[in-house]
Amino acid sequence: ESERDELKSKLSEAQKAVTKATKAAEDAAKKAADTESAFNNTLRDQQLTESLTKAGVTNPVHLKAAKALLAAQVSVVDDNGSKVAKAGDKALGDFITEWAGGDEGKHFVAAPDTTGGGSHGGHRNTTPKGDMGGSREERAAAIASRFNIPQ
Repeated sequence: ESERDELKSKLSEAQKAVTKATKAAEDAAKKAADTESAFNNTLRDQQLTESLTKAGVTNPVHLKAAKALLAAQVSVVDDNGSKVAKAGDKALGDFITEWAGGDEGKHFVAAPDTTGGGSHGGHRNTTPKGDMGGSREERAAAIASRFNIPQ
């Protein structure tokens, strides 16, 4: 009976050790999965930002909105030992280029700087006409001609 009790005690300790080891293994697997998920999300966001910027989405507000809109369509896959972001079966860069050129994406792409109403390019030349050097009378004449003041 003492031998049986001793074996029961050892079995109970072994079962506790197995339970503890199983719990530790489950915790480690969960932590590894969480770390992998965080890495994939960071990689997806970084590659999405890079692709959108190359496609012309440069306004920070538009970039944030486009990332929120497209993030669900992008997944990180293992490609010959390295992780890359893809949208379905397409490379992310190709997908973003098509999206930016389409009806939905064209509103996010910044217009190129050009001249014309509302543009950021083409600055007016504000140098005064005429020679501003010389005598007082010559400077007065140059100012008068600049502002169309009769003399």
